[in-house]
Amino acid sequence: MFQLNEIVKYMSPVIIFLAALSVVTLSFYLERLFTIAAFNRKTHKELSVLRDLVKTRKSDECDKLSKKALEQIISNPDFTGCDGESSLLHYRVELDEGVENLRISIVKIGSVATLSPYIGLFGTVVGIMNSFSEIYRTGTSNFAYVSKGISEALVATAVGLFLAITASFCYNHLSAKIRAVNNEKNSALERIRITIESGRRNG
Repeated sequence: MFQLNEIVKYMSPVIIFLAALSVVTLSFYLERLFTIAAFNRKTHKELSVLRDLVKTRKSDECDKLSKKALEQIISNPDFTGCDGESSLLHYRVELDEGVENLRISIVKIGSVATLSPYIGLFGTVVGIMNSFSEIYRTGTSNFAYVSKGISEALVATAVGLFLAITASFCYNHLSAKIRAVNNEKNSALERIRITIESGRRNG
């Protein structure tokens, strides 16, 4: 079984690249986790406030919630309050954009999961080529001369597969988190829409 110093000794540029990519992928995964959690907290808070404003119809408070989505509607002379479905539609668009940006941001991890086995395979081929090069150089197939290239090939394969499995897990976990945020957002918006319709019928 390889000791750590032996593994380091057989690290080719491909293996070093894969190891560095593993660190970057894990760091990006953790950063995205915090970003998704922050987006979820912010969205949950805003939707709770919006739901309360819809119930009380405090139109003068709506612009504090989302300038980008509601500013034009609130400044419209025909705007009658937060009980209008147009304001909800614009706010939904803004939230949908936020969710879509989260989805796009994790594509990088999906790409790592897809490409890392091929990068590992490239390292494997390089290691085997080095073994054949040693055979040609020494004129012998003695294992002592070709072991470095074979070890390099095996380590590259292992690191590539490890990175692919890790990146796949990270991508799937982040995708599930984003789906949960999106579903919660849609449910909250639907409840607000129902409140709007109920207020319209009762009004």
